[in-house]
Amino acid sequence: MNPVSAPRFDPKRRRAVTSALILVTALASFESTVVSTAMPTIIGDLGGLPLYSWVFSIYLLTATVMMPIYGRLADIYGRRRVLIIAIAVFLTGAVSCSLARTMPQLILARAAISRGMVVAKPQATAPTRKTEMAIRRMRRRP
Repeated sequence: MNPVSAPRFDPKRRRAVTSALILVTALASFESTVVSTAMPTIIGDLGGLPLYSWVFSIYLLTATVMMPIYGRLADIYGRRRVLIIAIAVFLTGAVSCSLARTMPQLILARAAISRGMVVAKPQATAPTRKTEMAIRRMRRRP
């Protein structure tokens, strides 16, 4: 006989975690769609056509540099703590973007957004991958 074991996670906690991951994924998707749609208007207002490509390039450059750093920090301090810090960095960058009055300010604010989003995107999908792997392992058991 197999004793019935309690669920590993409380259903309320599971719903809260799932909701938080959905919100993080929504932040990431809103950020890219809003910026790509609004950028021509923003560039026109700030008069920064020569620096237009830097708004997107700095995002990719910062993400490339920060991903291994955040990965190591997540190993040391835990994913939850690093994710919360990354969301705070992202929100700070978003406020900075909205307050930018020149193109260099906008570019630096985009770098801050990238430092936050580089953590949020993989963190939001990692639990899903782990769950899939656990389900596959359970199916293989006799």
